[in-house]
Amino acid sequence: MNLRAIASAIILTLPMSTTFADNSEKLICKKISATIPQLVSDAGTCTIKTYSDYFPDQTFLTDDEAQGITGYYHSPCFSVAQFTAYIDGIATNATAFSGLTEQSTATGGLSPFTGVLTAVTVIIFKDTTKGQKLGELVTQDVIFTRTVDNITSTFEHLVQIDGTRLFRGGKGNITITGNALAAPDAKLNGTLCADD
Repeated sequence: MNLRAIASAIILTLPMSTTFADNSEKLICKKISATIPQLVSDAGTCTIKTYSDYFPDQTFLTDDEAQGITGYYHSPCFSVAQFTAYIDGIATNATAFSGLTEQSTATGGLSPFTGVLTAVTVIIFKDTTKGQKLGELVTQDVIFTRTVDNITSTFEHLVQIDGTRLFRGGKGNITITGNALAAPDAKLNGTLCADD
């Protein structure tokens, strides 16, 4: 994927960041950051399921299973309306859809505050000036808690498994610090890499 050609075509110049070789591939890596508003239930449409071609081996929790695990959400599907995500400091408009997957039941039905959950997420990025779609980022996620000095924090680790346009053929990891299901202002930080 020629990242520079695509970026020029959409009139968005993303500065080049770290370059490294990975299995003979030359990848361009960019930092991504955002503050995520609180996720809301997407029970009516469960939009994430319309992207199931990206993760054919994943099975979503049923409504009852989701409520049994989270303790309060009667749906495995969530979304977040437009928020600003920064790719190497350049602002983009982002929308996210997420869903809890069957592997969560292997934790014995633990809540996201005390155990491990699995999920899949699609984040759609658009140019802030013309609203042109920059691409979709598809991830598989693990949500867990960690206690340090008697302070328990929730984290979500997202690993890129697919993507379109700017994110096609890419690799990357993102961490969300905070529980976006329970409160606003969770912090997203990570690195995304794509072919040069």
